[in-house]
Amino acid sequence: MARLLHNHQNKKPVEHTPSPIAHSSRKLRRLLWQSSIANQLCVGLVCLVASSLLVTGGMLIYSSYEVQQQQSKLLQRERSRAAAGAINAYMDDLIRKLNYVGRIRGLTNLPPAMQQTLLEALTRNNDAYEMVAIINNTGTPVSVITPYAQLRIGSFASTPLFRRAFKHQEDFVDTVDFGADGNLSTMLAVPIRNKQDVVDGVLAAKVNLRFLDFVVSKTKVGKTGYTYVIDNRNIVIARARTANDYRSGLEDISHRRFVKQFSLTTATPPMIYQGLHNQEVLGATAIVPTTFWRVVVELPTEEAYQAIRNSIWATSGVLGIATLVAAGLGFLMSRRIISPLQKLTAAAVGISNGDLSIQVKTRANNELGVLASSFNKMARQLQESFTALEKTNEDLEQRVAQRTMELQEAKEAADAANSAKSEFLANMSHELRTPLNGILGYAQILERSPTMVPKDLRGIDIIRQCSTHLLTLINDILDLSKIEARKLELCPSEFHFPSFLQGIAEISQVRAEQKRLAFVYQVSPDVPTGVYADEKRLRQVLINLLGNAIKFTEAGSVTFRVEVLEKQSPASIDGQGIPSTRHKIRFQVEDTGIGMKAEHLEKIFLPFEQVGQVKQQAEGTGLGLAISQKIIEIMGSTIQVKSYPGEGSMFWIDLDLMEASEWVQTGLALNQKRIKGYQGDRKRILVVDDKWENRSVVLNLLELLGFDVIEADNAPDAFSKALSSPVDVIITEPHVHGMEELELIHKLCAAEELQETIIIVSSASVFESDQRKFMQAGGADFLPKPVQANDLLYILQKHLHLEWIYEQEAEPITLIQPPSDTSNISAATMTLPASEDLKTLYDLAMKGRVKSLIDHLESLEQASAHLTPFANHLRQLARGFQVQRIQEFIRSQMADA
Repeated sequence: MARLLHNHQNKKPVEHTPSPIAHSSRKLRRLLWQSSIANQLCVGLVCLVASSLLVTGGMLIYSSYEVQQQQSKLLQRERSRAAAGAINAYMDDLIRKLNYVGRIRGLTNLPPAMQQTLLEALTRNNDAYEMVAIINNTGTPVSVITPYAQLRIGSFASTPLFRRAFKHQEDFVDTVDFGADGNLSTMLAVPIRNKQDVVDGVLAAKVNLRFLDFVVSKTKVGKTGYTYVIDNRNIVIARARTANDYRSGLEDISHRRFVKQFSLTTATPPMIYQGLHNQEVLGATAIVPTTFWRVVVELPTEEAYQAIRNSIWATSGVLGIATLVAAGLGFLMSRRIISPLQKLTAAAVGISNGDLSIQVKTRANNELGVLASSFNKMARQLQESFTALEKTNEDLEQRVAQRTMELQEAKEAADAANSAKSEFLANMSHELRTPLNGILGYAQILERSPTMVPKDLRGIDIIRQCSTHLLTLINDILDLSKIEARKLELCPSEFHFPSFLQGIAEISQVRAEQKRLAFVYQVSPDVPTGVYADEKRLRQVLINLLGNAIKFTEAGSVTFRVEVLEKQSPASIDGQGIPSTRHKIRFQVEDTGIGMKAEHLEKIFLPFEQVGQVKQQAEGTGLGLAISQKIIEIMGSTIQVKSYPGEGSMFWIDLDLMEASEWVQTGLALNQKRIKGYQGDRKRILVVDDKWENRSVVLNLLELLGFDVIEADNAPDAFSKALSSPVDVIITEPHVHGMEELELIHKLCAAEELQETIIIVSSASVFESDQRKFMQAGGADFLPKPVQANDLLYILQKHLHLEWIYEQEAEPITLIQPPSDTSNISAATMTLPASEDLKTLYDLAMKGRVKSLIDHLESLEQASAHLTPFANHLRQLARGFQVQRIQEFIRSQMADA
């Protein structure tokens, strides 16, 4: 106020003299305008404080309401506890007095006069005892005191009272019932003992329960509340009664809903329910520990919460009035504050709409005046800033548009590069496989020619090996590109696991023997017979690991171990949707080669990374381990490695494989000897290809074996020949001149005359997606180019069910099963060779030379027929590559000798 007066005194004098009324009005307006916002906010704050106090008062009243509710519940609980305590004290006193007499040893054997004296002394001090009796161990009363002459007392042997007191040796309170005088009574019993401290009787007393009505009638529960007692049968045994309320029987309330909420062993907390008199009550129960009766105290909620309701209504009225007053004050104060702010708001809205020329007009010298001046200054600065910003935005938009165009061009270039890469790889694969088909095909044809001399065969073998190596390079690059594009897919199937491992071991053993290395193959006996996995990719990985081990080992051995680490119960689902057992199988390849340094281990799984000498590096592409690691990662595992320079390396893979029950033999069943024909009728085959060199390869391979082969270089000619001359098999390219891609296959499948004809699709496009497309079009099988003779013959054997004729009779190939447990075979059941021969066999086993060991066994068997059991036993282990078990068996026989 002093500041207002000071501002008023310092006003400049006006040039004219106004009237007194106008002067007073102007002064009042000036005081109102010059009043600071702080003072206005102080008034508003007073209103807020007042309303906050009212709200706080309301919360306190609400808290008081909650406290009153809790007090009502506590009062009910204390009432029930007090009544229960009084009943318990009374009943406990009666039982305690019985126990006092019952502690006299040999009470049942005392003289009758003494027994009567003791019982009279007990009943003399308490008229609640209507009868007291000493009962022997047969349940027969031996001494009885009762004021009722007509009371007949029989045997107690079969009563619960006798059984509980005598047999269970515990105090017992019997059920409540009406006595002879119309009052409630019950029986009490305590065990009594003889001088040897053995229970030999019971001291029983019948007591009246008149005190129960007294206790419940003295328990005051407001004006309309009441108390009653129920026993463990949920029967009301006592309640407050009027003078005219005659007890005619016990009231059973076990069917009442609220009784089911009462606990038999603990007090029930206060709660609201429909009470004994069918009205809503606030009830609480307490347990009488001595008898397990329950005292129930019920107060109608109408009386219990009446005071609380009155308080709520009064408080609500006061709070309503206070709210109206606070709202009125707030409204008046808000008008005083909002009026000048509305001008600022309108100006701000105008500026936000783009009108930066708006100026706020105000005559106030308070904070609002200062704010208006600052606002006007800000508006001018904004106008200047927006002008500069518009120019900056124009420059920025030009930069963004230019950058967006550059990014779009870069994206289009990257997409074009990826597309060109994929197209290039596909074209490269197709174009390289086409000439390779002729080179590799004719190399195989010439190898089978009977007119070739050994020198020429060696040259042809070099051609075939170089072609195969070039084909491997192409396949590796394609696999790597599919992995990078995330297009490599697994094609799991069910296959025979032991023969799969046997085939890999045999291939690796041949390579190892060429380098004079010992090859050890150890397979666990509990490997599953059939598994569900991608056979092709798993074979690719294992052969790659074994090939690397053999390549980088110059002396020593290469060991291939397969063992089951864990077997899970049937919980997973195989490819047929059938529950299958899951096996965690470890594939381990260990060698005694050059080893690797720690820094090399981080690089060997990168593409085109190679270790070792230059000669060894030149033998591979540097892609094998990179591709194998990616394949194993897709299978859900990883390749682990340990290696030490100069000592060797160990690679292992832990794969989860599901056991398969519907496996089929998928390995080639062709004998390694040269095939010269087949048994049965002559088969007719149509070869369709628009390139003569491709047709020539298949034609020459098949004609040498006695097949009747016809050829076609275009689709119409092929379709005409297939219809005019019945054929057993059609080997065709998916795209042949004269028709669209796959159109010829569709027409062949649709022709009724060719429903029994087998269609084999042969193509240099080996992508899985293309193969699926060929099979969906109607192909029965797929033959990749370059055509491998064994692949071609196996497909024909599978679909035509052929039996081959070999140049020399050979033993049929037998799938090697996991060797059975022969650890129980001893020297007692077989004849052993001489110690020198045992030592020779042991040396061969230690070196891993399985083939030489089998040859030595055959020579021993030819020399002496008695050694056949011994030779058969070791031969069985050798065929299963169980070198370690061979070593242990021979070592044990040498020790026994």
